[in-house]
Amino acid sequence: MRLFAILICIIALSAMVWHAVMRGTDHQSMLGAPQVEALVEAGARAALEGRNTHPIAIKIDGRNVRLDGVVNSDTERQAIVSAVEETPLLVTLDANLRVLPRAEPFEFKAEKESDGSIILSGHVSGAATREALLAKARQLSDGGTISDRLVLAAGAPANGWPDFANTALDVLQYLREGSVASTDLDAVVSGTVPNLAAAEAAVSLTNAAPHGTWTVQIFGAEPSTEQFAFSAMKTDDGTVILDGFAPDLAAREALLTAASAITDQPVGGAVELADAAPSQGWSETAKTGITALGLVAHGLFVTDDTGVNFTAEVETDDDLAQLLPVIGDDWQTNIVVRNPTPAARLQIVLADDGTINAVGLLPEDLNAIELEELLPGVTYSPAAENSIGRPVEWRGALEGLNIVLSRFRNAEVLLEDRTLAMRGTLQRGYGSDGVEAAVKSAIGRDWVLQFDLATSAPLAELVFSSRADGIVLSGVLPAALPLEDAIALFGDTAGGEGLTGGGDGNSDSWIASLITLSDGLGRFRDASGLVSEGQIEINGTLLPGYPAPDMQTWLAERLPTDWSVIVLAEESVPSEGDRRTSLLSDELESFRRGYWLPDLDFAVSLDQCGAEIDTVLANEKIFFVTGSSRIDQKGHALLNRLAAVAVRCLNSSVLRLEIGGHTDSVGNDDNNLTLSQQRADAVLGELIQRGVRSDAIIAIGYGEANPIDSNNTAEGRARNRRISFVWSDDEQ
Repeated sequence: MRLFAILICIIALSAMVWHAVMRGTDHQSMLGAPQVEALVEAGARAALEGRNTHPIAIKIDGRNVRLDGVVNSDTERQAIVSAVEETPLLVTLDANLRVLPRAEPFEFKAEKESDGSIILSGHVSGAATREALLAKARQLSDGGTISDRLVLAAGAPANGWPDFANTALDVLQYLREGSVASTDLDAVVSGTVPNLAAAEAAVSLTNAAPHGTWTVQIFGAEPSTEQFAFSAMKTDDGTVILDGFAPDLAAREALLTAASAITDQPVGGAVELADAAPSQGWSETAKTGITALGLVAHGLFVTDDTGVNFTAEVETDDDLAQLLPVIGDDWQTNIVVRNPTPAARLQIVLADDGTINAVGLLPEDLNAIELEELLPGVTYSPAAENSIGRPVEWRGALEGLNIVLSRFRNAEVLLEDRTLAMRGTLQRGYGSDGVEAAVKSAIGRDWVLQFDLATSAPLAELVFSSRADGIVLSGVLPAALPLEDAIALFGDTAGGEGLTGGGDGNSDSWIASLITLSDGLGRFRDASGLVSEGQIEINGTLLPGYPAPDMQTWLAERLPTDWSVIVLAEESVPSEGDRRTSLLSDELESFRRGYWLPDLDFAVSLDQCGAEIDTVLANEKIFFVTGSSRIDQKGHALLNRLAAVAVRCLNSSVLRLEIGGHTDSVGNDDNNLTLSQQRADAVLGELIQRGVRSDAIIAIGYGEANPIDSNNTAEGRARNRRISFVWSDDEQ
């Protein structure tokens, strides 16, 4: 009996504990406060698992929970709160969770000063990452001061940002002083290094970094006693020796690369890193000097704080002509031609833009001023300073050139002793015979004349005619456009018996334009016209449903940007049942009762008809002129599509459609009811005009009675002002 009583007590105690856990009531006599707190804390920690990005502190007071910490977004905060609120036995939740500001872009900077101090600033993705970066900074600073100016922020790049920031600190160990500044995963390393080995180590580290894009701008320690100078020497056997300083590692590598390009032998000498380059363009000047050495037999290039000096020997005047454009006019030069050519020689170039440039050696009896008088507009560059050629009478030749150069698109002329060689392309309308005759009449009989002249191609121009039996093409196509390819663009019924090639025109833009023209001709009953460079003109009769202005706009939008189109055509009057492909939507449409309605194909059912109407109204709505039942002109295309759905659903089924008019709550109730009925009637009338059965459709005005949103906001009132479509089935 006693045993039976004990069993009864155990069962009762278990029931009370179960009730406390399941119902949330705290039966202190059965489940003590410590046990309750332990259960609540365990539940809260389980709810947090996998949902928090940053550490969150949990404080338990009985069955009350307080969360302290930061989160990346409102979404993360809400997810945590929702999960913890489900904790068994929880009574109240105090979610003291601060949403971190989002940094866009996410910026980070690590700076090292000359005393080893390190400053960290910008954004950091989490407290743990921040502590890790500070720990590494203390390790690298060698006792220097660590300044923490980091700000916790959301928005860190997802692809390995902590490793990226860690690499940034690793780079600092090689800098004497400088910084690594990053925006998202783009980093710029700048500063000075104690020696070349440190620079190479820093570059190697960034090249091996698994994350980010790195730009390295590292400079050497400033020399204390030596002048910043650089020299490059080329010997007669082709050896190149470099000596001096470069401002950074990239410049040094560029100089070594340039030197290797002008010799087959190993580059000698040494180039160290140093600050205080003489000018911003120093590196380009030094590379140009090395390039110039590649054009000489031997030479010496020197650049320092005082300027640039170039001393060299070249073999011939031709070598000198190649060298001078490279070195320019600002250097101090001493160039010797080992085997100078005594004959006067002048090369004249007429460019496509009309500029005339002449370079060479003038004869002894002709100076630059006289040259510019005989050949107005010429820009003359002597092949070498204070050099002249053998005396030769060039005045007659230059006068003849002045007469004929205006007939050329481009030309090259070489005057050498008493030889004139001329080649080029004449402008359209000029022949080579007239040019040769003009030059011969102005020049002496003892001259040798050499002509290689080409005439300009005719302008590309295509005439087309499109009829029911096919398309006929004739004219001249651009030289790079094969005839068969152009004909194929117009389909199997096209013929090009009158086509030729070799015309002057951009073949790529012609192909794009002919494709557009071919597509457009499918909208014409008959057409003819002309295609020339940059323009298409079409005459003819358009098919029903294609007005000339719309057709012109449609073609213009598809032509290359520098092309235009003119459509001079009449539109055929559409008949009931005519079909077209819409220029705007590219859909097939039929002409019904004076309207072009889309051809829709779907199974008619109560649900499907409702879905089709919802699709039509998903991104558009019917607009009325404010305060009236007159439908805005922009709504007619939408009415056409609604009518197409209604015709298919009502004209061949037992379905019925109610058109409901609704207003917002602004204004008089009776007036709103009247306006809603008038607007519903207006839509009904438009649909019946487009062929919808009048006995299957009704219009009802509801005024402000059925709002779908609050009338206290402009957005809500706009949603309440609407036309609704409700389908029903007579068989139901």
